[in-house]
Amino acid sequence: MFFALFESSRSALVSIYAHGLRSFLTALGIVIGVASVIAVVSVTQGMSAFIGDTFASLGSNSLTIESYTPLADRMKGIRSRLTGEDLDLIEQRGEGIASITPILYANRTSQVKYGSLTVFSQI
Repeated sequence: MFFALFESSRSALVSIYAHGLRSFLTALGIVIGVASVIAVVSVTQGMSAFIGDTFASLGSNSLTIESYTPLADRMKGIRSRLTGEDLDLIEQRGEGIASITPILYANRTSQVKYGSLTVFSQI
């Protein structure tokens, strides 16, 4: 039993030394594969932590209020908007509101130039 294990180990080592380049490339492939798996897992965990931190920074005391536009009006290009008076009214009537921050969303593209560089940016 011991002799068979010893002979198998010796035969394997002789084969590895006899085919050095093939053995090196096999080991290199294993190292690259393991490194790739480690990199993908690390990036995935990093993105997961980033997304979790982003949601945590919003806090449980945040509320987003948007104006409602019926589908028929949206198809015509008509959008309803909240005005400054609406924001004041919400702040006056709402209990426990510390602050209101208006955010403007636009689905437009714009050309931005700096020196000889020109890029298109979505606003």
